Amino acid sequence: MRRSFQFEPVNRGALWTRLNLTTAQVAALCALTTRQVSYWAQKGFLPHAPQNPERFNGDAVDMCILIKQGLERGFGLSQAARLAQAHLATELQAQPQPANFAPPVLADIHEKLVGMANTVRLLLDVIAPQLPPHDAAAIAATDRPQASNGH
Repeated sequence: MRRSFQFEPVNRGALWTRLNLTTAQVAALCALTTRQVSYWAQKGFLPHAPQNPERFNGDAVDMCILIKQGLERGFGLSQAARLAQAHLATELQAQPQPANFAPPVLADIHEKLVGMANTVRLLLDVIAPQLPPHDAAAIAATDRPQASNGH
């Protein structure tokens, strides 16, 4: 008997930014030498992984591939890096923005956020009585999530 199943979309952007690649791994992925990757990083052209400044995330892979394309087309390293950064900035601006979502999608996002805010409120109501009096008073003074328009 088969059950109905639908996969959730993979958030590749989140995975890309969580990569923690060595210089050798970036070089292998981009068909570069480790010396090139190290030099480009030293020049400040490649972003490092936030969790480890000696490693790289997927953004560095993007930059390496684009810089390499620029070099192959005859641009110098600095110019190729500037063109790569400009290209990535343009690409980022072209990605879907909330204003570009259809109203049904926005309504769905709103409903999910309101549900999350209600869950947070319930959890705070459960936790607050268990706090020592001083901590409870401090927390009561802070802002709590509010659902808008009573939806």
